[in-house]
Amino acid sequence: MQGRREDVPRSQDNRIKGAFIDSRIVASEPPDIGYDQFMKSVVVLLPVHNEAWLIGSVLGQVLDFARSHEDWRFVFVDDGSSDGTPEAIEKRLEETRSHRIELLALTPNRGKALALREAVLGTSEDLVLFTDGDLAYPLEHLEALAAELEHADVAIGSRALSRVRQSNISMLRRFSGTAFNIAVRLITTLPFDDTQAGLKGFRRDAARVLFRAQRVRDFAFDAELLYLAKVLQLRVVEIPANVSARHSYKKSRVNMLRDPLRMFWSLIRMRFTHRRLRPREASDPVPGDPLVRDRTAEFEIEVEADLDQVIECRASSRKRAGVGAE
Repeated sequence: MQGRREDVPRSQDNRIKGAFIDSRIVASEPPDIGYDQFMKSVVVLLPVHNEAWLIGSVLGQVLDFARSHEDWRFVFVDDGSSDGTPEAIEKRLEETRSHRIELLALTPNRGKALALREAVLGTSEDLVLFTDGDLAYPLEHLEALAAELEHADVAIGSRALSRVRQSNISMLRRFSGTAFNIAVRLITTLPFDDTQAGLKGFRRDAARVLFRAQRVRDFAFDAELLYLAKVLQLRVVEIPANVSARHSYKKSRVNMLRDPLRMFWSLIRMRFTHRRLRPREASDPVPGDPLVRDRTAEFEIEVEADLDQVIECRASSRKRAGVGAE
């Protein structure tokens, strides 16, 4: 996939398929290289909580998708469900005898942020993807995420880039979402119009750095991960995220009056917590094993043991694919 500088008008080069904006690439069309051409191992995490009523349909779709992605591993991450969701998943997996679809049952309930953190830090694959376990987004989006990670550290789905307008959303929910996105941009200076879509992918090294540094425990954790990526100068790309028509009818668990206020406060607290975070300068000494000194190493990390953890990181993404390179 090609990229270009912001100061090159799109009309001057219609062959270029993306735009270099605020240190990110916006993927407006599928990249030229497919995910299956660079042979990366992939794990897909599907967080679920009290989804027993639809888990049969979800498992059917995941099983169908897995048949055409034989090298991928799929993990349902159950966050302390009390309605029999993990039992329903186990029963279905025993019936299908699929060895590439697994269940990680966590107890007690700890929230999506901490459940995903535990699951991500327990993976070993090259690429770590996650999508909402109720399949709010068609599984085909995962292929686009994996392809973008050929030249990026992080790939995220954005409903703002979708040409399909989501239906059956209350005015209160739409207004609350817009207000929160504005707050995110003001507090974090992130350039993204949608940080909250449950559709994201990471290279393994980026995932470990970001989730180890994660502190937010509510729905604002998505914005925290992207803020950390920005400060650490990681390359982030966006893909259009189309919400499935079926999901438009699903009742959200987000309290539209209480949760936005909590998330706003989380953003303020997050900025304070990570106030000492900075990228490592190229001239800084490199700690640890001498092999880490290799310029091709993805990241170099130091972690202080105190609550205000400092993670110093350098990404060598300029060496990838010539995307946005000088």
